[in-house]
Amino acid sequence: MTSVSEAFAAFQADAAQYPAAVGIWMRVMGISYVSGLIFAWRYPRALWIVAAAALTFGGLILVKMIDPTIPRGVSGAWIHLLSWPVLLVLVWWRQPLWAGPGFAAVYSIWRIWASVLMLISLVLDFWTVI
Repeated sequence: MTSVSEAFAAFQADAAQYPAAVGIWMRVMGISYVSGLIFAWRYPRALWIVAAAALTFGGLILVKMIDPTIPRGVSGAWIHLLSWPVLLVLVWWRQPLWAGPGFAAVYSIWRIWASVLMLISLVLDFWTVI
């Protein structure tokens, strides 16, 4: 098992090898998911999407600590496929599509946006592991 700093260095080395478009995609997802903190005080379910980002990042580092040779794309795909569907259910369970006017509308747009990003990523992840 390697240290956290060694795992993080391996994590960054993997990321540096991706095409620019993949790097942009990952940044868009990361920023979109973490921005859920803006809504968490009023809509606690937003924290499930923030948790998806934290779980993914932590899981990727943990996998690199256990075995630095496992490609980030493969470990990330498995982390997403095993955790994100559950998190999406927790975000949407018995919730209306539209939360209401004003700030609720902004939250609704963000929740739909983040969920669509997750669904697209899940399709891409499925293709990665098959």
